[in-house]
Amino acid sequence: MRRISVFALLWATSLLAAAQDGEPIRSLSATYYPQSLERAVVSLVANNVVSASQQVEYRAGKSVVLTPGFEAKAGAVFTAHTGAVKRVSLEGDGALLSLRGYPNPFVERANISYKLADEGITSLFITSSDGKVVGRLVDNKFQSAGQYDVEWQADQLPSGSYLCVLEASGKRIATRLIRK
Repeated sequence: MRRISVFALLWATSLLAAAQDGEPIRSLSATYYPQSLERAVVSLVANNVVSASQQVEYRAGKSVVLTPGFEAKAGAVFTAHTGAVKRVSLEGDGALLSLRGYPNPFVERANISYKLADEGITSLFITSSDGKVVGRLVDNKFQSAGQYDVEWQADQLPSGSYLCVLEASGKRIATRLIRK
């Protein structure tokens, strides 16, 4: 009977883990511009800055750790929660959104490829590490479901880390691009 209980507990634990987001531990670096919702299955470690106008929520299964360097500027709305983190599929087969930038790192231009599962109003923009929008590649344009490719010319911008953000169908996904 004891073996069955242990097996049932292990099975239930693996089902819970499968239902949660894929990354057990996430680390948000100082140059990272956070999304409105950041999550990790076990722990989220942050030493980034939340800008004055941002609303950010961090969720993790067990802990949200704010390390030296983390700062929420005056006017920012920042909340942190621990508890079960549910899976949100933004990439892969049948996904709502997928986004990729290549080559990465890049020299003067990057190719950005994205996929929309549903038609709707779409925005694709680039932000600097301090959260300023430095490029609008698609600006509130109605697009059908499908695959899209855009080239981003960044030859007038300094080397550094940039965030490419795709918003469509009420969802948001981002990827980091590095300019050499």
